[in-house]
Amino acid sequence: INGRNYANIENTVYHMPCDTLEMDRRLDAEHYMIRQVTGTNAFAPIEKMTRCIDIGTGSGIWVLEMASENPQGQFLGVDIMPPHVSELKPPNCRFERGNLLEGLAYSDNTFDYVHHRCLNTAMPETAWQAYVDNCARICAPGGWVEMVETTGMLWNVAGYGERFNSWMHQLANPQGIDLFVADRVAELLQRAHLGDIRTHQYMLPVGAWAGAQGELGWQSVSGLVNTLAPFLEQNVGVSPAEVAKLLKGLKAEVAARRSYLQLKIYCARKPTK
Repeated sequence: INGRNYANIENTVYHMPCDTLEMDRRLDAEHYMIRQVTGTNAFAPIEKMTRCIDIGTGSGIWVLEMASENPQGQFLGVDIMPPHVSELKPPNCRFERGNLLEGLAYSDNTFDYVHHRCLNTAMPETAWQAYVDNCARICAPGGWVEMVETTGMLWNVAGYGERFNSWMHQLANPQGIDLFVADRVAELLQRAHLGDIRTHQYMLPVGAWAGAQGELGWQSVSGLVNTLAPFLEQNVGVSPAEVAKLLKGLKAEVAARRSYLQLKIYCARKPTK
């Protein structure tokens, strides 16, 4: 579509491309933005990582970095379209195909670290509790589940940012997607009988006002708009010219108003008994 490659897969509400522009630019920019702001790739207080899974791994960059930083552990990245990574990848990581809407095809108590990042657009609101229950099921007793989510909108904006937020919701709502699921993750973890829930919140800056971090934020946001442009035209009636106008105005607006995204991180431990 418009020169981009999309996966033709049934039973999914996730419609992002699976090409190098998506993997190497937008998703990697998102990863580096989060890492620069938070200063880490992992929040769960795990002393020794042995069996780790990253659900919705995207470009696989989190798995690659974690495998390099923790050579004693085994890291698995799962995605509806697994990434094409270099043959030089660390020997302690691998990637598999998997559709989280069809469950997680792993035995109970398999992983001591279950991780995901930014899956708020990957499944409808009605699927979240079953998904979190599955994460708890495959987590080993004493292990940790970590979920990293944004709240699905730009904050501290005016006209262009409000229009961006409106477009995102007009795309998400018909598919039953809750862009604010980040606000409910703690409740979902509790219902999955996980405990010791720890939360962290960060502001992810977007725009030139925040230097290199803000530039990464802008790359992520503008990349998202360009990625969704065909669907905005088809489902919301937004023309390519309107998308271009929004991006031009939004770039200036986020810089002037010091706009940001909200990041929420939840870690929960599976009881040993």
